[in-house]
Amino acid sequence: MRGAVAVAVAVVALLPLGAGCGGGDDRELQPTSAPPSTPDALALPIRDATAARDLLVRSVLDGVTTVDPTDALVERYPEVRFGSSAIDADPRGVSTWWTPQDPYAAESPDNPTLFIVAVADAEGRCAVGMATGVGTFDDGVVADDAPSSCTAEAARGPLGVEIH
Repeated sequence: MRGAVAVAVAVVALLPLGAGCGGGDDRELQPTSAPPSTPDALALPIRDATAARDLLVRSVLDGVTTVDPTDALVERYPEVRFGSSAIDADPRGVSTWWTPQDPYAAESPDNPTLFIVAVADAEGRCAVGMATGVGTFDDGVVADDAPSSCTAEAARGPLGVEIH
């Protein structure tokens, strides 16, 4: 009897994994969800500040203005660092600012919410832009001139934004 058990164990060990489980087709296991992919414009280090800025502004359009879009951008583009309005952008991170134009008053047609972004690239260029709107971000604005400091705070001048 001992010999029969040893033979049965040896036969089972030689069977392909999953044999006798029905179907019989060989399938590769696939991950249940793929990691987010990074668009070329945000591949690090950032090589084209203008393309990265345009992508980020477009990414927030149609989003609600009552929620800071930075959290969604961090989740969507986890390899990019997102800093506050006074932090200098660099080829690995951007500077952002989310606020109503007058932060002490409620959002209204005369006081839209702004999402300002400053992006620097590996060549030292800076590009700034913003999404603006009431209820939803429905307008994108970019500036041709870069600020002296590549921050969302300094971007107000080239974008023509006066914070009250």
